[in-house]
Amino acid sequence: MILAGVDVTGTLLSRLTENLPGGILIYRDDGTKEILYANPWLIRVFGCSSFEDFLETTGGSFDVLVHPEDRGRVGKDIRDQIAGSPEKLDFVNYRIVKKDGSVQRVEEFGHRVFVPGVGAVFYVFFLDNDTKYKIYDIDSLTGLPGKTRFMQHAAMTMAMASLDPKSPPLAFLYVNIHNFNFYNLRNGSERGNQFLIKMAEVLRKHFPNSLVSRFTDDHFVVLSSLRSVEALIPSITGRIHELYDASHLDVKFGIYRVEDLHVPVESACGMAQMACDSIRELPDQHICFYSSDMNEKKILRGYIIDHFREALEKRWIQVYFQPVIRTVSGTLASVEALSRWVDPSRGMISPGLFIPILEESRQIKKLDLYVLEEVCRLYRDQVDHGKTVVPTSFNLSRQDFFLGSIYEDVEKIRKRYQVPRDMLYVEVTESTFVHEGDIIRREIDRFRRAGYEVWMDDFGSGYSSLNTLKDYCFDEIKIDMAFLSKFTEKSKDIIKAIVRMAKEIGMHTLVEGVETEEQMQFVRSIGCELIQGYYYGRPMPFAEFKHTWRERGWNVETPAIRRYYGAIGSVDFLTDKPMAVVEFSRNRLHYLFANPEYMETLHSIGIESLEQSETYINSAATPISKGVVNFMEDIIQSRAEKSMTYTENGQYMKLEVRYMARNGLNHLGVIHLSNITIHEGLDTLDTKGALDWVTRNLFYLYQMVTLIDFAGDTAVPLVMNSPYRKYLFQREQDLEFQLRQYTDVMIYPDDRKRFMEFNDRSSLFERAKKDPYGTIIGCFRTLGNDRKYHWDIHSILPVRRKGKIYFLYTVRSSPLDEKDFRKPLLGLLSSLPGGT
Repeated sequence: MILAGVDVTGTLLSRLTENLPGGILIYRDDGTKEILYANPWLIRVFGCSSFEDFLETTGGSFDVLVHPEDRGRVGKDIRDQIAGSPEKLDFVNYRIVKKDGSVQRVEEFGHRVFVPGVGAVFYVFFLDNDTKYKIYDIDSLTGLPGKTRFMQHAAMTMAMASLDPKSPPLAFLYVNIHNFNFYNLRNGSERGNQFLIKMAEVLRKHFPNSLVSRFTDDHFVVLSSLRSVEALIPSITGRIHELYDASHLDVKFGIYRVEDLHVPVESACGMAQMACDSIRELPDQHICFYSSDMNEKKILRGYIIDHFREALEKRWIQVYFQPVIRTVSGTLASVEALSRWVDPSRGMISPGLFIPILEESRQIKKLDLYVLEEVCRLYRDQVDHGKTVVPTSFNLSRQDFFLGSIYEDVEKIRKRYQVPRDMLYVEVTESTFVHEGDIIRREIDRFRRAGYEVWMDDFGSGYSSLNTLKDYCFDEIKIDMAFLSKFTEKSKDIIKAIVRMAKEIGMHTLVEGVETEEQMQFVRSIGCELIQGYYYGRPMPFAEFKHTWRERGWNVETPAIRRYYGAIGSVDFLTDKPMAVVEFSRNRLHYLFANPEYMETLHSIGIESLEQSETYINSAATPISKGVVNFMEDIIQSRAEKSMTYTENGQYMKLEVRYMARNGLNHLGVIHLSNITIHEGLDTLDTKGALDWVTRNLFYLYQMVTLIDFAGDTAVPLVMNSPYRKYLFQREQDLEFQLRQYTDVMIYPDDRKRFMEFNDRSSLFERAKKDPYGTIIGCFRTLGNDRKYHWDIHSILPVRRKGKIYFLYTVRSSPLDEKDFRKPLLGLLSSLPGGT
């Protein structure tokens, strides 16, 4: 082009190499790699003042220009790339050493050409990390290529690989930092940016010769060899975990193995992302390879989103019901309402598929309120037709709490159908509580204050089960069925610990996923109150549920019955004491549960089963029956915890009963039965084990056993089953002070003077020597656990250990305090001359 006699094109081209925003280098493609040209930009990058200075700094050779540690790799990369490219192009990145000794990373695009009179040369265009983002899609935060640049380079890489039969298999790695938005909200965007920069450094370090890009936000993509991707992920995961803090970040990796090198890069990235997204909500899975069925799921996802409204309107989505059974009574405690999508063209769509999709598309609240409305509509229909109704639990999703007040929405539906709140239980899955706790806590508190029960579903499946229990109040926890999927001793121990912990903090328990008789018996034996699972019934339509209900003969719990049986929730079924749960009604006793230790105690007196024990106790012809019945009636009247002793088949038995609850004429109690007799045939047993068993049971006979050391002025409590335990629960000194305190608190006022004389230490030893059995015995009215005074026998026995004399002080119930003994005795006394 000529303007006013000036060759404009020539002028522009002559200034081109000086003003390009990048470096240009020309060097020979021979053994010397001699540098023939460098433009001013590149000379400045190296910190040189002239081309001559540049040649001196680089030794005039491309090999010397490259950092020593990168030379071998760069040379091989260039040869490998141009060997498979008809264009003779290469793209490599490496480090250079500048004149001042500092190191800088650069990228270069090379083109090998043959110049007549010169020979083969490389024309090379350079970019450095300080300028590349300004000119060609580089992420200014991390310095990684952006999406557009990655796509172009990836297409070139795959094209070159397709020309080389020996090229190693490639893979696209899609990396997503799950919950990163919450990390930013909690810690601030600056800290979030620092995390992304460190994340980029980890990926760049592990894939130094591969394409690494930041697509958007916390999404990164890598194109590398399949072998490298598979080998490096564990190391990458470890390095990323070192960057974590207390927030619940979770890095997911999706991998697409490139089988067709002509697949569009965008499609390859999409398939890697699809694999990554498929495990987004799975806390225990971090790596997933793409498979063809994922594409089918993607199609199904689109179908679900597009047809959800139609599915509600045409009732393709149906409400199914799964029974919940109480372990001790076998009663139908409740049902859980669950949604099932029965599609006219696709058949049954699993809730495991459509529920997460509805959550992602923010439509889950419509589903949850639809299910609740169906539950309430059924309730009103059953009541209006005089039918029995069953309490029902329904699920709320995490999103429900952030799209308006879910409490108000539930109340509106409940009031429309006039359903009592105690007929509806709110289930919230554990993962709901991970974030934005204040909003959720306020709504849950509103539910509970209004009279709803709130349950935590899937306990143990998420990140912070114990933290959730600490921060929220629940009426019941549902233990995740995953614990039972592998029914091992370890899983059993975990469930035991959870049930015991729940009892300690006042929460009821339900185990879901019970499928076998063995599992059912185990859950029952550890004191879990409720069971849900295929053992009792799968989720089913309401008509089928009613048929199963009638066929099984389940009695339905009313709210009053639920509270009645719920009192057992606090009982520790894992105690090593012989324990049973009983129901007493109309002078008849019925066992609901008995632990193995209780059965051993029954066997020791010749009773082989609970049925035999019930028959024996409920038979009015036996003296023991009358005594136990009168004893139980006394407990029902007093609502107190009491004990009695009796003999049976030559055995000395102690029966302790704790009153629990009442429903009409029915009363619940927990009983402990101990055989405190050292029976004959002891030598036929393992002596050490038998003595240990006898000793532990013998302690149940005493309210107090204390070892007294007068020389050391010390008392050591061994057994303490009286109100006095709040004063004496560990080794104490100053026996005189303890004696006065015990007398003032525990002994009936009229007996106190006599009691102090009984404990006169100056004459104890002499009085014991005069007794034929070496024991000092007195009977005093002593305060019991029911805050009433009872006649108790106090005994003082000198014992010798290692030449030193101690005194064993014991307190136990006196027969005078048992009405079965006292009434005949009073009758006998009244029949004597002068009797009254």
